[in-house]
Amino acid sequence: MKLKLKKYIIALLTAVALIFPSSCSDDFLDVKNPSKLDPSEFPVDLHSFELMMNSLYGQLRDGFYGEYFRSMPLIDHGNDNGYDGAEFNEFALINLNPNLVALRESWSDLYSHIAKCNDFIIKLREYEELDSEKTSVAQMEAEAKFLRALNYFQLVNMFGESPILTEADKGKMGIPLWVDELPQDIVSSSRGRATQGEIYNQIIADLEAAAPVLKGVGKINKENPRIDEWAVKSLLAKSYMYTLQWGKAVPVLKDIIDNSGKELVSYDIFRNMFSGRNEYSKESIWEVDFVYDPQTNDRREGTGAIYQRFVSLTVLDGTGKEVVNGYSNYYVHDQNIPRYGFDDGVDGKYTAAKPKTAHADSTARYEAFLKYKEYSLKVRGDKSVDPRLYVTAYQPYVDSVNFLDQSWGWCPIVKGRMEGYPNRDMRAWNNRKYAADDDWYVGNC
Repeated sequence: MKLKLKKYIIALLTAVALIFPSSCSDDFLDVKNPSKLDPSEFPVDLHSFELMMNSLYGQLRDGFYGEYFRSMPLIDHGNDNGYDGAEFNEFALINLNPNLVALRESWSDLYSHIAKCNDFIIKLREYEELDSEKTSVAQMEAEAKFLRALNYFQLVNMFGESPILTEADKGKMGIPLWVDELPQDIVSSSRGRATQGEIYNQIIADLEAAAPVLKGVGKINKENPRIDEWAVKSLLAKSYMYTLQWGKAVPVLKDIIDNSGKELVSYDIFRNMFSGRNEYSKESIWEVDFVYDPQTNDRREGTGAIYQRFVSLTVLDGTGKEVVNGYSNYYVHDQNIPRYGFDDGVDGKYTAAKPKTAHADSTARYEAFLKYKEYSLKVRGDKSVDPRLYVTAYQPYVDSVNFLDQSWGWCPIVKGRMEGYPNRDMRAWNNRKYAADDDWYVGNC
């Protein structure tokens, strides 16, 4: 029986070999990767470039506006840190080096964006557009030039040798510069630093080229996240000012003021426009668009943002327990509070006490707290403190927030949580700008 079965198998294999005489070839291994776009197939039409343009805007959520931006407010002491680790101390002390993840990733993300802008411009110029597409093609190139200029503007301000305060400063070290080209190998991917003046010359050239193309166009396809001439002119005027070209900056700024249709909003709107409310207001020239994405809950937040986790709020929940809606450990630097005209006593001693006698170290400290709260309410009533303080920060033991997805009602703000250091003698006002103050879950806001 085994012998007969063996004969059948041999006969079958012989028949297959006769039917498929080339079966010994390895052509069947030459398959297309369904996950990779072939340059001969993409981009091939205007719609392809629209998809690429969406990707260029989407990448703004990384780099300067991504998760690694969390450490930057420590450099200018806008914020202070309460965590002994995770690169917090290095940024707070401005003890920076290339091995810091936040610096390395910010550098990489911004240059990756520049490479995509260059690639887009190169491919767009190779595209043989129809006569009916010429306007759209020109507008998309203008958008790509703006985005490239924006990335270079951020990079030179983060990594340039020094601010430009004199003409001589333009000759100081800037950053590597690639324009309308892509590195083809390891050698060409490494380049020395151009001067700060050379970087700004390229920024200004891109913006000066983009502005007339977008003049009078408005928001392309009526899509708010896309730029218009006023976004271009705003960055152009800023670049003129950063390079001491005041005579060129003034007429551009006047054009924006007189003709953009933008105007200052009321204080009530302004106070609430940094937490997802009042988007694209009359005062807004242009905004990087973040959209809640319920399908992601990792550190690369899809279409949403992660920054809210880092400037999260510290509150008392419905049971009186101190809780945070994120990582916390960031708070408005104590030295910034008096700069707004808020004088709460030497070294913040008033704020060292807690709101209940049972938690106070002594009667004297609790009495100091009562005076602190009385003073706080008084200056709010008579408006003797710069009102921008209350745009920037939430005040412990005075302000409250209501998380709509919780049943706690109004939760008192308390001192910003510090895991690495005691906050007893710190003011520790919570960040208000960009904090999630109406939603407890901030995995992706």
